[in-house]
Amino acid sequence: MARFAGDQVRKHGRPFTFGVLNSTERRIIHVTLKAEEDLATESVGTGRERRLQVSLK
Repeated sequence: MARFAGDQVRKHGRPFTFGVLNSTERRIIHVTLKAEEDLATESVGTGRERRLQVSLK
């Protein structure tokens, strides 16, 4: 899931926003993509509307 998002961001040059994920799932994606020097991850929103966005740095 994390790798797919990273590939999509690189391919299209646009941020990829995940749908609803729980905090553990968001953390796994943050940690998985942390080593990718060209990608940034950010949690946006609050509460039930919190989403994870992957973008180019």
